[in-house]
Amino acid sequence: MSNYLCADIYHGKQDEKVGYTQSFMILGEQPDRLPVVTHRCSDRIMFAEKPWEMPHKFPTPCVFITGLIGLAKQPDRLLASYGAADERVAMAVFVRSRLITHVRRFDGQGKRRGMRAGQRRSEPPRSRR
Repeated sequence: MSNYLCADIYHGKQDEKVGYTQSFMILGEQPDRLPVVTHRCSDRIMFAEKPWEMPHKFPTPCVFITGLIGLAKQPDRLLASYGAADERVAMAVFVRSRLITHVRRFDGQGKRRGMRAGQRRSEPPRSRR
């Protein structure tokens, strides 16, 4: 089984205050079968935090990545287009290597791997918006 080089996007809803957020997973190929999730980051990588990303028409904060592409002249950068609060569209940039390194810290069920008691958690990579 080999891992795809790109991370896939997924979203989840934490609660009415935090709202809908984005995170990433890595899939592994399986011959003649659908891919399997090998790493699923349970950290909320992208969430509504800027004033213009907060909802005005709806009560729950919401960001959804709608597109993700690699940049040819900057191969370690991913450009994401996203919707914010069902009212605006925007762009964000991720550092691909940091994102994939962080996602690989989790197993396929979203549990952080290799943490020892008292060890400090690293911060998830945040996008530049």
